[in-house]
Amino acid sequence: MILVKETTSTPADGEAYALGETITYMLTLTNVGNVTITDIVVEDALTGNSGENAWTVESLEPGESLEFTASYIVTEADILTGSVMNQATAAGWVPSGDTADSTASDSDGEMTPVTLEDTESARREDPTQDPDTVMTLVKETTSTPADGEAYELGEEITYKITVTNVGNVTLTNVVVEDELTGNSGENAWTVDALAPGESVEFTTSYTVTEADVLAGSVINEAGASAESPVVESSEEGESSDNDANNSVTPSDPEDGIREDRTKESSAETSPEEETEDSTGGTAEEETPTEETTEKGTNGEGTAEGNTTGTATEDTTVSTDAEDAPQTGDETPILPYLLLMLCASGILLAGGTRRKRRRGRALS
Repeated sequence: MILVKETTSTPADGEAYALGETITYMLTLTNVGNVTITDIVVEDALTGNSGENAWTVESLEPGESLEFTASYIVTEADILTGSVMNQATAAGWVPSGDTADSTASDSDGEMTPVTLEDTESARREDPTQDPDTVMTLVKETTSTPADGEAYELGEEITYKITVTNVGNVTLTNVVVEDELTGNSGENAWTVDALAPGESVEFTTSYTVTEADVLAGSVINEAGASAESPVVESSEEGESSDNDANNSVTPSDPEDGIREDRTKESSAETSPEEETEDSTGGTAEEETPTEETTEKGTNGEGTAEGNTTGTATEDTTVSTDAEDAPQTGDETPILPYLLLMLCASGILLAGGTRRKRRRGRALS
């Protein structure tokens, strides 16, 4: 009697079975002798087909075959081992004095047990994926500012922190910390064990301070650490130490950071604003240049600069074009021209008299 076991499934990735993946088998039992085998029991302990759940066959005639199917779900232990080893067995009875390959029977009515000729054909080993220790931490802000935009001084911000084991081995001694909210050190959250695919959630809160208002936002970062089994090579000659542990941290630390805007303080003013508030407005500098120009234009203080001739001349008239009335001035131009002519005559007369005096003095 022979039993052949085959794996009828294929790994999803085409290479190795993942945690939770199903492996299917087909077992073929054949009587390769020439006597009938009775009361056959076929067992596959790994798939649960043993004891009361074993397959039973009342009789199997020479050359006859029977098929059985079974399945198995890959566990964490298989991942740590690196493969799924499955061994099936079969046993039956033949009349005493007969063997499975005998040509005649001289049985006296007693039965003799018969087992598989080749146990190797009933064994299957299928590879599993390597251990993968991955943990994620995601932090969310679950509150909303009162004004819908930014948090004010004294307002409360609430958070939710979700830690998930996305690997294929159990993480132990998980520690989750949020220093800003006071959940660190002795007040940190702890989890004894986090199985693959399992998540845990934590909630916490924080009250906005003056420093946060001045900073313009509240930046909050949460972190986590855990331990996972370290699996060494299981090749022949090497040992594996599944009791050792290594540290595991979140795969993407950025997911544990939250930044929430704070509202600008109404009491906070700039130096320019303070100047305006204290003076009742923006101070304007006086421009004395403008006033001086107006005085010069009006003729005040120009007599001293325009005086020419000797000390005997008390009256002088400026002939500068700047002093001439411009178009549109209210002063009539004709009287002004006459005044200029008179002044010119007086100057000429004065010059003639001076020449005569000099002539007399010389003579």
